Amino acid sequence: MTIELGTDDLNALEDTFGIPRGYIDSLKNEDDWTLILKSQALLESACADMLTHYFRNHNLAGIFSHLDMGNESFGKIAFLSKLNLLGKKERGFLRKLLFLRNLVVHNASNITFSLKDYVKNLKPKELTAFSKAINTHLASIEITDPGEKAEKISGNDLILIYPKMVIWSSLIKCLGKIYTENVLSVERNRFISEKLKERQDEGPRKLDHTKISIKIDRKKK
Repeated sequence: MTIELGTDDLNALEDTFGIPRGYIDSLKNEDDWTLILKSQALLESACADMLTHYFRNHNLAGIFSHLDMGNESFGKIAFLSKLNLLGKKERGFLRKLLFLRNLVVHNASNITFSLKDYVKNLKPKELTAFSKAINTHLASIEITDPGEKAEKISGNDLILIYPKMVIWSSLIKCLGKIYTENVLSVERNRFISEKLKERQDEGPRKLDHTKISIKIDRKKK
């Protein structure tokens, strides 16, 4: 199975986040352990960049980059939630990917971690919850082999059969959302700066006391 995205789309994302061209596409060919760690690292950096853009202060970049990702009170995801910078689906994906990262990183034996084995051993309700969190937008896919009828795969089967590709696809979607938020922040900040400049150019405003009236109603005792 292949999931194709336009080269220009991926290049735009890579240029935006300062990573080598071809890096994102190469992730889908990594082993499961590497995909999880590299995707998590890329999203942590992108989220820190998004928060820096939002607050219009590049002096905060170092603080946001070192901020814990998943702390419920003051982590990056908590900031994103309160500021409504990413949707619920994207934030759910960030949390679940962070969970996978923590699952595999603390034990050297997990370097051979298998996503297929992991999801296969989940209970039905756990599988549904995991699939809902890790799959941000794929409703179904069609597998077409030459000379054979196309096979449609949907629901939990997507994560059972192609867990790596689902995560990779959700990663692209999430990075695209962050890219959009960055563009909006830049435009919003430019608008604010222009309005402040206009106000400064107008000079201080004088208060016309002749047009001010104050009415006080006193209640009778």
